[in-house]
Parts: sequence; C-alpha cells; structure tokens
Amino acid sequence: MSPTNEYLERTSWIMTRSGIAIDPLHPRAEDIVIEDIAHALALTNRFGGHTKIPYNVANHCVLVSLALEIERPDLALKGLLHDGAEAYACDLPRPLKRQEVFAPYRLAMDYLQSVIYQAFGLTDDEPDALHLIDRRMFRTEQRDLMPPQLVGHPIYADECRDDVEPFSERIVALPWYEAKRLFLERFAELRTT
Repeated sequence: MSPTNEYLERTSWIMTRSGIAIDPLHPRAEDIVIEDIAHALALTNRFGGHTKIPYNVANHCVLVSLALEIERPDLALKGLLHDGAEAYACDLPRPLKRQEVFAPYRLAMDYLQSVIYQAFGLTDDEPDALHLIDRRMFRTEQRDLMPPQLVGHPIYADECRDDVEPFSERIVALPWYEAKRLFLERFAELRTT
C-alpha cells in the first residue's frame, strides 16, 4: 500500500540542526536560518561525494562568493547562498537531475532557493554572471578534485570540460567545520557592507 498524497503533504518536513521543522516543499522564509544552511552545506559533499578527497558545498559557496566579489560585488551574497536549497533538500548529480523524470524536483528546488533568497532580502533572479562564476568553479573543482574526463567511453558520450575557463588557483578542500566557520563569517561580512 502506498502513502496517499495527503499523508505525503503532511509529512514532507525535516528537522534542521537548530531544531526547526521545515517543509522543503512548502518553505516559509521565517523558517530559514543561516546557521542551518552553513551547517548542512558544510556536511554535504559536492559531486555526490565522488571527489578524490572530501569537498563540501559550503566550501564551494564561499569560493563562488569570493570570485563574484571581484567581478560583481553586488552578487557576492547571492553567490554565497546560491546552493542554499541543498541544505534542506539534497542535490542530485547534474546528469541525473537534468532528466525529465526529475522536472518536479527541479521546480521544488528552484522554489526553495527563491524563498531562501527572499529570507535574506535578495531577489530570486540569478544573473548570468552568477551562473558563469558557478560554472567556472565547477570546472575548477573537476580539474582539481575529480578523475580525468571521460573520453571514448562505450556507454556515455565524451564529456566536455572546456566550455568555460577554470580558475587558475587550485581548490583547497577545507574540513567541514572550517568551511562552516568561513561561510558564517562571509555571511556576516556581506550583511554588514
């Protein structure tokens, strides 16, 4: 026997690190807590955990924010928070997430992310500059933390990793507690400027 939609709607909540019950499918801005985001992202690995060494989403977000500060300082806070939805609803690896079967999941994550932006006084748009920096960071992370790209694989098409230029600096994967601390410090710094 499968659960009814009513049952699923009544039980689609999680408890956060701070003890708040939040419904990721029906989020409220007043339930969004920056410490919960920092903690969960620091304990969430990028690339589904398949990096050569542990590398967390909080680390990624701090690096995106710092890169945006150079090119688009007005987007630095948005860069820090751009993966905030992953704190409440785990992300999926990109090739899987792009599949049509996950379209409702993508919509739910987009809505959750927009509520997170709103909770911190930001608009819910994501300018091209943010996407470009995020993509460059992704390529840098692949270069530094992932196995070599797939070429000539019998099942999958050749993987392209040269769509954007990676950053020249090498990625330093921080322990979760250090990434959490830097995420919260960066948030405080950006909220006071």
